[in-house]
Amino acid sequence: SSSPGPRATEAQPWVEPGYWESWPSRSGSILEEACRQFQDTLQECRDLDRQASDSLAQAEQALGSVGPTSSFVF
Repeated sequence: SSSPGPRATEAQPWVEPGYWESWPSRSGSILEEACRQFQDTLQECRDLDRQASDSLAQAEQALGSVGPTSSFVF
């Protein structure tokens, strides 16, 4: 007589064959992509900083041509 519970089956791998062997290359490409994105983000920050500095310089020039800045309340 067979028991009504689940039958014991042979263990199967959770990932396809060769997955772990190719892991270092995947890890490297993920790291390279993360570094590239980080460098892109840093460049965007530098560009924004430059634009902000330019805008501040223009605003200071405009305010300077109007009169003393002590008359303005920020």
